[in-house]
Amino acid sequence: MNFSNVEAQFVGDNGAVIAYVIELGIIGDKQKEPMKCACTSTWVKENNNWVCTLHTEADLSQQ
Repeated sequence: MNFSNVEAQFVGDNGAVIAYVIELGIIGDKQKEPMKCACTSTWVKENNNWVCTLHTEADLSQQ
């Protein structure tokens, strides 16, 4: 698993948005190309803990 193009932006004191590209491959499967996705997660701080409230992925493998 490889992460790249990681960007983070705080939204006030209790919120953050993180965007990144992830590349996933299946171990032992040399015939399949790794899957590449653009991901975005929204995080909110609740009771002093960060909680992911929304996560999205867009497949970039077919482009």
